[in-house]
Amino acid sequence: MFILILSTLINYSFAKDHGNGIVINKKNYKNLSTSWHYSPKVIICHDSPYKKETIEKAINIWSQEGVKIGSIHLENKNNKCNIKKGKEGYIQIMGYRGSYSKKDYHAFTFKRPYSNNKSKTYCKDIEFSPDVSDSRFNLLVHELGHAFGYDHYDKKFDIMNR
Repeated sequence: MFILILSTLINYSFAKDHGNGIVINKKNYKNLSTSWHYSPKVIICHDSPYKKETIEKAINIWSQEGVKIGSIHLENKNNKCNIKKGKEGYIQIMGYRGSYSKKDYHAFTFKRPYSNNKSKTYCKDIEFSPDVSDSRFNLLVHELGHAFGYDHYDKKFDIMNR
């Protein structure tokens, strides 16, 4: 019993509570098998359910954990989301495009690798189902974690929990 309690205390001593129910224990996260060549930029597609301010707040949480991020752009005529091919070096945040079954998930992050090097990330897309609104902040933070390369971590209050 003492060992179990001690193990739990040690495990959570590395966790950081960011408020709003967001606990990040990055030390114990398993990195997904992808890596970025450089700090990714973010493009907010016109149909994103999240406002730019909300996305900036979520990215700031990951920045406090040491994640490096490039600039954040709203989609416009000069900087468009590329739904078919993705956009090199970008995380695209968008509404539902039919890439997954919306009855099973509220969001899905998928990676597009370079064709000549599957271990390097070309871009990542975060797609949200139509029922998602700007108020689902924890879902955004969770999906950004995937976009930055972190897998699920099965601790009850952790942001990367399933």
